[in-house]
Amino acid sequence: MRAYAGQNDTYVPVPSAFSTFNIGDSEVSIIQDGTAVFDASFFGVNADPEDVYALMAANNLSNTVSATLNVILVKTGDRTILLDTGLGLMSLDGTSPPNAGRLTPTLALLGVTPEAITDVVISHLHPDHIGGISDGVTPAYPNAAYYFPQGDYDFMQSGPVGNEQVDGLIGLANSLLAPIQASDQLTVYASDAETEIVPGIFTAPTPGHTPGHVALRAASGDTSFVYTGDAVTNSIISLQHPEYFMGFDAIPEVAVASRRALLDMLASDAAQTFGYHFAFPGVGFVAADGDAFRFTSSL
Repeated sequence: MRAYAGQNDTYVPVPSAFSTFNIGDSEVSIIQDGTAVFDASFFGVNADPEDVYALMAANNLSNTVSATLNVILVKTGDRTILLDTGLGLMSLDGTSPPNAGRLTPTLALLGVTPEAITDVVISHLHPDHIGGISDGVTPAYPNAAYYFPQGDYDFMQSGPVGNEQVDGLIGLANSLLAPIQASDQLTVYASDAETEIVPGIFTAPTPGHTPGHVALRAASGDTSFVYTGDAVTNSIISLQHPEYFMGFDAIPEVAVASRRALLDMLASDAAQTFGYHFAFPGVGFVAADGDAFRFTSSL
C-alpha cells in the first residue's frame, strides 16, 4: 500500500481488465493500468473547441474523454516484454491517487512476477508511460533490461528549459530512471531510425509528441502488431483530424507529420493497430476515409 501526500486514505490498486491473443507465435496481453480524464478539446488545442465537441457528438460521445492507459505484455520465446509501464503508483500532481497502478496486480493475476519481466521497452518519457518503471529508489522489474529512446534521453539530460511544467517533467523522468541507471539496467536506443531492440520488437521513429517518441512493432513470422504510442492519442479525434495538436505535443507541427505518416502506413498495410489511450482494449485496424482515417476495433 502507498499513501499520498495530503491524503488520509491509502490507495490500493486491484487487478483490472486484460485481453490476451496471439500474434504469430507470440502471446500478447493488453492490460489496463488505469484511466485519465480530459476535456475532448485537449485533443485538438489548435481547433475551435466547439468543432471538437461537434465531432464527439456526431459519434455519440460526450465532451469528456476517459483516456485509458493500456500496457502491452508480449511473451515470445524465452522473453517476457513490457511495452511501456503505465502511470504506476504515482499521481500527475503528486497529491492525489490516480485511477492507475493496476498493471502490477494484473500481471500477478496472469501469473507474471516482476522478476519474470526480461525487457521493458519505453516509447517516450511522459509519466503515464514510465511511471511504473521504478519508485525512484528501486527498479520495478529487477531482472529486466530497460530500453529508452535516445531523443528523449538527450532532452532529459540537456538541463532546465525555463518552463516550470517541462522542467518538472524532466526532473520526474530523471528521478524514475536514476535507480535503473545505477543498477546498470538501462540501454539508450537510437530513436531516429528503425531498430530491432529485442528479437521481434522494432521501433518506428515518430517524433513530435516528444523529441524522441517512437511507435513500436511486435512481429512474429509474417504477422505484426503496431503500437502507436502517443503519436495517435484518440481513436476519433486524432484519426478524423490528424492535423489537430494534442495538448502534450512538444513539437506540434512535427507531431502532425509523424501522425499522418503513421496513419498512412497503418491504413495502407492493413496493420493490426494498438492505441495506448484508445477505449480498452484499443486493438483494431485503421482505414483511409477521404483525407482522414477511421478506426475499427477488432477485439
